[in-house]
Amino acid sequence: MSNMLSNIENSLSRDGQFNRWLRVEQALASAQAVLGIIPEDIAAQIKEKANVKFLEMDRYDELYQKTGHPMVSMLRLLEDAIGCSAGQYIHLGATTQDIIDTAMVLAMKETMEEADRVLREMLRSACSLAEKYANTPMMGRTHNVQALPITFGYKAAIWASELDRCLERLAESRKRVLAVQLSGAVGKIAVTAFQNHQNFEEELCKNDEITAVLSPEQIHEALDPLKYIGKCPEMAAETATKIRTKYAL
Repeated sequence: MSNMLSNIENSLSRDGQFNRWLRVEQALASAQAVLGIIPEDIAAQIKEKANVKFLEMDRYDELYQKTGHPMVSMLRLLEDAIGCSAGQYIHLGATTQDIIDTAMVLAMKETMEEADRVLREMLRSACSLAEKYANTPMMGRTHNVQALPITFGYKAAIWASELDRCLERLAESRKRVLAVQLSGAVGKIAVTAFQNHQNFEEELCKNDEITAVLSPEQIHEALDPLKYIGKCPEMAAETATKIRTKYAL
């Protein structure tokens, strides 16, 4: 669990967020180059330099104080890294919301992949316990008093069933939640065009299941399976307390 939290923390760090913004800008430039909207050599420069390690990130906060705009500050740093001649082609036809929302989806994808990994580890552990202790008797309890006998393996099997359902919900939500956004000003798609949106999606996601288009309810849905993982340490503590109480009684 601690390893999961560390991985997610790194993914959601400030540099992680900035690199996702830049990754979306890379995909946008590559998609537009395929359609001849921007020169291929400019797209190649954007793809090469759109990374925090090539930008003067120590200037970001200063620029943000002047512009009051997170994306404008980043784009100025990218323009400086590439050269002024390429500036007119950076971020062409997109809005801040397109870049930030799509980058947020990439963050959700990374988090969901990490959640899937941890849930599968927990499921394997629960199944192992269920099999190992299938015939180990224990007292079932209701209203905090002993009731009919059960087995510990049965109890672990219930945990496994809960984890399996959570994995199913996570897999189902991925189909709806992971969506790119490239709609341009006020979502009109007047400049970006549908074909550009398709190329952008393919460039950004390759063979992933990310589709279009993002809306707020998709973001809320992504949080539901993750709540279960956040609840697991609390559930484990509650179980340990119950076991201790049983032995005390």
